[in-house]
Amino acid sequence: MGVNSFFRGNIIAAGAISLLSGSSIEGRALTTAGAISLSDNVASICALDFGISCPPTITVSCSSAVPVPNLGAITIIGNCATLTVDADVIQNYTCENNYAISRVYRATNDCGTISTCEQIITVLDAIAPVLTCIPDVAVSCVSDVPAANPGGIGATDNCGAAVTVTVLADAISNVICNNQYTITRVYTATDECGNAGTCAQIITVNNAALPTITCPANLSFTCAAEVPAADISQIAGADGCGDAVTISVGADVVSNFICANNYTISRTYTATDDCGNTATCVQVITVTQMLVHRPLSVLLI
Repeated sequence: MGVNSFFRGNIIAAGAISLLSGSSIEGRALTTAGAISLSDNVASICALDFGISCPPTITVSCSSAVPVPNLGAITIIGNCATLTVDADVIQNYTCENNYAISRVYRATNDCGTISTCEQIITVLDAIAPVLTCIPDVAVSCVSDVPAANPGGIGATDNCGAAVTVTVLADAISNVICNNQYTITRVYTATDECGNAGTCAQIITVNNAALPTITCPANLSFTCAAEVPAADISQIAGADGCGDAVTISVGADVVSNFICANNYTISRTYTATDDCGNTATCVQVITVTQMLVHRPLSVLLI
């Protein structure tokens, strides 16, 4: 072939094939005798079926798991070529761990023919963060219920990204009274791709403490007519959670009865809080008529 000539196709020769300076064949060259000589080592013989195949399409959860370009994974079809890879092209980006990469590999043979292939890498984080909730707690009074504490929540993202922790409004259930019910407090951890995980803290409010009550002092009288009526306004009562208490009094219980002016009264007062806890105290009232002894001489007059 002449200087700077080009042939595309297949050459089958019975003798030697001589390629002069700058000439090239794109295809196949076969001799049955002699050899193929390349003048000044500048001519080339290139395969017609030249091409490359890419690594397979893959999906990863995190950007940190995206593999680096790997020229060693490229399969070349045909004769030798120079391999390069283009800069990654980002597509369909929604967040740091949710997008697609188009990665194009190029092979260029000695004849200047270029073959390309494209590998698609999908980054898709669909995993919710993992939370460690604040432990469940039981308190006696509503005033002891702790405030919500998002900062006390442990939250981790599978990709190591930042996580935002929020808290929903408390859900109240099993209400019996002002200081006896259950709170379900739900915390939510959301990563930057919108994946969300939740955990629930249970707070039990249970006022089982008895109120306090202070009775009036015990009394003594000579006659039944002097015994005062029960007066609940004189009773001091208090609730451990600071709520109001209701004071009531039971029927007088009479004992040690000797006569209409000689007996004992037991008067029981009760303090009840709004959860039904009660405390009692007893006031004792003694009625004792004193007998007056007169001299016998007076009695005989």
